[in-house]
Amino acid sequence: MEKFGTKKACYIRDFKGIVSDEPLFLICSIIHPPDIPLWGKLKRSCFSDSERLQQTIETCNSIKNKFSNANLLLLELSELSPNEIQELSPHVTKILLYSEEQDVRNFREQSNRSFGESFQLSHIIDFLDQNSCSMLFKISGRYRLCQNFDLEKYSKEKFTFKPSKECYYTVLYSVPGKLVNRYKEIVRKNFQQLASMLDIEHSFYNLIDPEEVETIEYLDCEGNMAVSGQYVLI
Repeated sequence: MEKFGTKKACYIRDFKGIVSDEPLFLICSIIHPPDIPLWGKLKRSCFSDSERLQQTIETCNSIKNKFSNANLLLLELSELSPNEIQELSPHVTKILLYSEEQDVRNFREQSNRSFGESFQLSHIIDFLDQNSCSMLFKISGRYRLCQNFDLEKYSKEKFTFKPSKECYYTVLYSVPGKLVNRYKEIVRKNFQQLASMLDIEHSFYNLIDPEEVETIEYLDCEGNMAVSGQYVLI
């Protein structure tokens, strides 16, 4: 019997990588957030763990509705029960568990949640290259692609971000397959400067040359903010 009851789950260190000419979605997830407040004062989530699990499944379904052949890698920072793994498995290509990684608790419990996401990305890039996908998307767990999501808005030559004041939204962005190695450089540099960075949104803005970026006004992504529960269309 498989260690997790399914071949679709493994520890990140045991992942063998992926070779595909289909789109790849990296879903950064923490279904069971720690009790430590964000920025020292804000409760991390107004949603229960079961609600967060269901919202994550909705993330996956929204992707599959638009990309039937896409590969979905769920990068899970918290510990999942066997039942939760079984519930998630039909909706993804692979569940990659970070719970056994060295220092995972330190990064998961930081009051700045950018640390957790940076930790997730810094590990998965070791298993990716330009042969992993036709296009890479990073999406935050619990957020969904809108019904009117338009792939044509996303560049096949450059990174695609929605800009804000001196930062980029990182709830959803894309990387052309041929720029995956360049993306790996950026993720590594971002991870190296964690101690001095404000958040990953500003870090990416500073690390990526504007000439490498196509900006768009709307990502066609929606969801509910964890702290307040407020619905947002991004």
